[in-house]
Amino acid sequence: MSQITSLDVISNQLWKPTDINNLEQTIQEINDLEPIVEYTQDNAKWTLVRQGISSMEFVANPGRNIKFFVKDSVTDKYLGVICISSDFLDLTPRDNYIGWDRERKTKKMINHTAIGSTIVPLQPLGFNYTGGKLLALLCLSDKVQEIWKREYGDTMVGVTTTSLYGSFSQYQNLKYWKKRGHSSGSVS
Repeated sequence: MSQITSLDVISNQLWKPTDINNLEQTIQEINDLEPIVEYTQDNAKWTLVRQGISSMEFVANPGRNIKFFVKDSVTDKYLGVICISSDFLDLTPRDNYIGWDRERKTKKMINHTAIGSTIVPLQPLGFNYTGGKLLALLCLSDKVQEIWKREYGDTMVGVTTTSLYGSFSQYQNLKYWKKRGHSSGSVS
């Protein structure tokens, strides 16, 4: 399949409201969604969807990477993409919260944590209708934990992430995501 044909096929598989100008109908369509997390090893297709819905560059973290499509089980349309990766070795706010030092952390404890390196919903679902919050919570789902255990043999006990926009993010006010401070990293 050529790149252009692939983009056409993928574009037809992206969820979108029937009429973005009809707020009542759009809200009903969102309420009717039945999101599922679908594990994929089709890196080409996942990357194509990822590049099609986000302008932020994606470079896979070294180490572990498990990729998921979030889809509506009724329409089989994509709602977003997730990639869960090897956690950062050093992330001061996380390390201070957990209370581990580098020696303790590197004795396989870091293998039980991961980072949501990609948590990207389709628009307008993401920004206007809190689809980013939905995807963030799905990172903690049983399905994601089961795949991590199956693929790597480690029980996932924690997931971290960083935000593109600092304190203004899709993770605000989520019960299971707690802000722990600022990292020293930056993204251009």
